Amino acid sequence: RVYRNMYGALVLALASLLPRLFVGLHSYSGAGIPPMFGDYEAQRHWMEVTTNLPVTEWYHNTTDNNLQYWGIDYPPLTAYWSWAAGKAAEYIYHPMVALHTSRGIEDTQSKLFMRLSVVVGDLLLYIPACWAFMVAYYRRRGATSAQVISGFLFLSLQPALLLVDHGHFQYNGVSLGLAMWAITAILYDRVYLASMLFVMALNYKQMCLYYAPAFFFYLLQRCLSKDTWFQRLSHLLCIGCVVVVSFLVCWAPFLHSWDQVAQVLHRVFPVARGLYEDKVASFWCVSGPLLRWKEVPRELMLRLTLVATLVALAPPSIMLLRRPSHRAFIFAMGAGAFAFFMFSYHVHEKTILLPLMPVSLMLVEAPFLALWLTQAALFSMYPLLLKDGQAITYIVAMSITVFILFSNYANTLQKRLTALASCVCMCAVHLCSKYVQPPPRYPDVWLLAFASLSFGHFAIGYIACLHQQWHSQNIQPIPKQIQAKKKKVS
Repeated sequence: RVYRNMYGALVLALASLLPRLFVGLHSYSGAGIPPMFGDYEAQRHWMEVTTNLPVTEWYHNTTDNNLQYWGIDYPPLTAYWSWAAGKAAEYIYHPMVALHTSRGIEDTQSKLFMRLSVVVGDLLLYIPACWAFMVAYYRRRGATSAQVISGFLFLSLQPALLLVDHGHFQYNGVSLGLAMWAITAILYDRVYLASMLFVMALNYKQMCLYYAPAFFFYLLQRCLSKDTWFQRLSHLLCIGCVVVVSFLVCWAPFLHSWDQVAQVLHRVFPVARGLYEDKVASFWCVSGPLLRWKEVPRELMLRLTLVATLVALAPPSIMLLRRPSHRAFIFAMGAGAFAFFMFSYHVHEKTILLPLMPVSLMLVEAPFLALWLTQAALFSMYPLLLKDGQAITYIVAMSITVFILFSNYANTLQKRLTALASCVCMCAVHLCSKYVQPPPRYPDVWLLAFASLSFGHFAIGYIACLHQQWHSQNIQPIPKQIQAKKKKVS
């Protein structure tokens, strides 16, 4: 049995790795396009900066660190990750992180190292987190081995994540892996560990703030469920201490000066960049041509986006506080992340990975929703992927997703019509963008069509997450390990 389990684990590991390597054979963001190149060069440049410069200069504009050339704009854990990868690169192939002279390097050795560094990140954090979640959530609910394995393969091979991380080039698997480990800790009722892991995810990518309302209200409810006010307050204070200490540890190298902290925050939350970049499937971008949001003063726009986001966050947060369960928590994460994506300030198209992750976790229980929104997420990123030279991998990923959707999960008339309508509309936009010349007055009309159709899908996804959350069980199953501990104590 041990050998059989080892063989099965090896097969699953290979199944998770091979598609990553296939996607990595294709182009990436900014390939051969000087002077700025793209996200690939940004990640490499951060390795160069963190390896060669002291911590105090990582986020500051200096003679050796021109912030106009891909200055670090993520929280400290991303910088630490870049430092660790840069040190490995310095040992394996030093020219790719040499200060100044490595700018724009695109030789075979550096590309191989960069591609494999993303794979290593997935192997260390994301793929183990996928398996841990499947075991923690589904095995304890009586799911079959086939369901657990199929859910694991879909989650570990989430097509949108693969095309962004291993195609376009980013390390989203690290932050999503940390967030998934935090969810798994919640499932085992390890709230302090979950708090620490979520702080780590938030300090790797600030976009994990999308999950913060779900974590806050779930943990708040866990505190309020205690028997006495003393237990409630002490539990809340303990969680707060874990959060504060975790933040202090992550930010320790920058805490010696308020200027350092302020500069990092300024880089992490760049409100000066505007409401959105390119054509993204947010409410503000889709309605922008009619309502002219970019003409609204920035201060007023910040208030509008804040109010709209808070209004959209209210339903999942209130429901989670009043009807808590593990399932409700995960769908509240999805609804909350969709709320942020559709209504918050300065959103990127790649950020759709955040609402997509909790929905993907529920593949076994809500397979149609997970696959349908994966199709929509892929479609929303097509203009970006086309620019990156990822058209072939996009076609393969979209074809596989649609095939699985129709062959297995569009099993009612309503689902078949929904899936068919989506496919027809998406094909129409693809064909128009390929063969129909846009009017001179509206050169971005087809990009806006991609964003608008995607926004419609995501708005439905938000409502579907609320619906699933509302119908989640109100009874929280107690893990067997906790039951056993309680019996011993009694």
